[in-house]
Amino acid sequence: MERIRGVEFSKTLSEREKEDSTVVIETMLAQVEQMEADRRSLGRGERAEVFCHNDPALDSVCLKLFFPESEKPSHTAHGELAMLDRAYLARINVPQPIAAFNDEASGREGVFMARLAGVSLEDIIVRNVDLPARLASDPRELLGFYGQIKAQVERLHDEAGIQHRDLHAGNVMVTPTGEAYLIDFGNARRLLGDDDEPSTDMTSRGPYYYASDAEGMHNTWSKFLKSVTNQQDLVHR
Repeated sequence: MERIRGVEFSKTLSEREKEDSTVVIETMLAQVEQMEADRRSLGRGERAEVFCHNDPALDSVCLKLFFPESEKPSHTAHGELAMLDRAYLARINVPQPIAAFNDEASGREGVFMARLAGVSLEDIIVRNVDLPARLASDPRELLGFYGQIKAQVERLHDEAGIQHRDLHAGNVMVTPTGEAYLIDFGNARRLLGDDDEPSTDMTSRGPYYYASDAEGMHNTWSKFLKSVTNQQDLVHR
């Protein structure tokens, strides 16, 4: 298979999947400026924006495109792909990574990944988007959802060896069936790399449970639970 210049495919893909993804990647790369002009945005952060294509046949893939005028993320698009690969191969709930690209001529770079169905917790907290029916039907399901988030973060540390470093409501998604997913690995870091030493910034849980992720998870859940409680109070008045 002929490789696309500047593109690195995910280690999670088979050769057949790489071939199938090539057409989508080439099409989206050729239309980056048009996608920005059409505002087919799924979300915007400080350093990047996530786009989907306006062709329904290509709508299952999204592109996280870093802003050319902003400071570079903590690592390159290829570095973020490596973090996603590690998490996905460890069976953490993250979007399936597809490829990273770096166009030296334009200075643009980004990450292709599978598009997730669902909403972020920020959508629920800030924009009053409805909870998935499963979570809205029973308070015990909400507790189970918190358990999902906690388990995903712990497994991200213990099994994938990754610290997310940017856990907030916008980076936790819930699918229509009530499954929790972690997104945006632009600030993620290996807990122990070839030249890394264990951080001293950790909670009492152990050497792989870093305080920033624990604090982010706690703050996110507190805001989410308060928002859900307020919504339910309004419904029952």
